[in-house]
Amino acid sequence: MSDPENKAADSVEPDDIPVGKVILAAAGIGLVVLLLSVLATQLVRIKGRDTVYVKELSVVDPRITETHAKDVEELNSYKVMDAEKGYYRIPISLAMDEMARHPEMIAPIVIPTPEPTAPAEKPAKAAKKKKSGGN
Repeated sequence: MSDPENKAADSVEPDDIPVGKVILAAAGIGLVVLLLSVLATQLVRIKGRDTVYVKELSVVDPRITETHAKDVEELNSYKVMDAEKGYYRIPISLAMDEMARHPEMIAPIVIPTPEPTAPAEKPAKAAKKKKSGGN
């Protein structure tokens, strides 16, 4: 059978440790830990930004809501603007329908051009005319 002395000799750990394998394993574990910590940091930052944006966007200034409501009311209501001149405000949808049905109501914009004037005399020529007696 087997010799008891040989069993004891086989179970003893070797004296030389494979240093290269130990360093390689430690470097691999360190790299994995480093990558996981960087990934966790980035996820926390992204999650934090999302939370901040949601909080900022969820706050609505009441002045914006009031102004929008007033604008919608003005665009959809009737009002006498100037009765003497015949200016009235009508709902925007009605105004657009009328303009589509009667495009001739849209008057072209005419920008008046000033009439050409004679160029002003230069001061030197005017002074010569005065000295020569007006000719």
